[in-house]
Amino acid sequence: ADALSASGTYYYRVAAMSADGLFGPRSDAAPAALDLLPPQAVFDLRAAGYRPGAGELDLAWTAPLDDLSGTARYFLVRSPDGLFGAGSSTETIIALTPGATVAYTLAVGVEAEYFRLVSEDGAGNLSAPSNVFLFDPIPPVWSGLDVTEGVTISRPRYLNPSVTDNIGVVRVEYALDGAPFASATVPPFSLFWNLVGAADGAHVLTATAFDAFGSSSAVARSLSLNYVPPAAPVINSPLDGFVTNSATLTVSGTAPVGATVQLQLDGLDLVAAQVGPSGSWSAQTVLAAENDLTLTA
Repeated sequence: ADALSASGTYYYRVAAMSADGLFGPRSDAAPAALDLLPPQAVFDLRAAGYRPGAGELDLAWTAPLDDLSGTARYFLVRSPDGLFGAGSSTETIIALTPGATVAYTLAVGVEAEYFRLVSEDGAGNLSAPSNVFLFDPIPPVWSGLDVTEGVTISRPRYLNPSVTDNIGVVRVEYALDGAPFASATVPPFSLFWNLVGAADGAHVLTATAFDAFGSSSAVARSLSLNYVPPAAPVINSPLDGFVTNSATLTVSGTAPVGATVQLQLDGLDLVAAQVGPSGSWSAQTVLAAENDLTLTA
């Protein structure tokens, strides 16, 4: 047989040879397709819909291209642990037109599952596995939010959630009276609530946690807002009566969390400092001239 190295359609003619080495007439040309390359891998396996009540999940992906014989079918592999080994199962799906969006509905349960596709062309060549899609219907579980039910909040403060998920929490959204005002996307998903735009009075604060699939759960707290100005800051350093021979002066102290401290020298603004989560602040300034000076925060 001929050794062929490229996919394509080849044409053959056949002639009979007698015992003494003479050839008879050639046959008509006969085509033969040779497909050596696999289909492209699916890259966008995703969820297109989920109906928990019916236990149905809609998957979608873009049909991959193939160099010659065309994608004939897909093998959908589902795994309980993402390892795609023992315990995995496979479903065969007949392929559609290349480049079209494929939709496939399958029955699912209430546990997390991982899915991936392998494409097969008409010649039996298999593609590389697709991206892995995680189906996770289990919502995050809340163990607490450090806001007491019925509390009165008078100053900006941190909101600290306690929430876990079987796969992982990806964000926590915060809302006041149903209107979202902030989102935290980095563990532990704490947020500094500066109360900007929130009117005094009764409110409901809601924190909603989401996992990678989009499953969510929420906690809510009824509270009252009664905003009051921050207490006066305290200068811990330098001490009163401090004498220095350096023009550069570092000033530090304490103040309510989230406040901004404005330093003044003899009544003139110098520099502002933001108060950190621990209630401490620090700023550095340059003294313009030698003299008895009054530093105010």
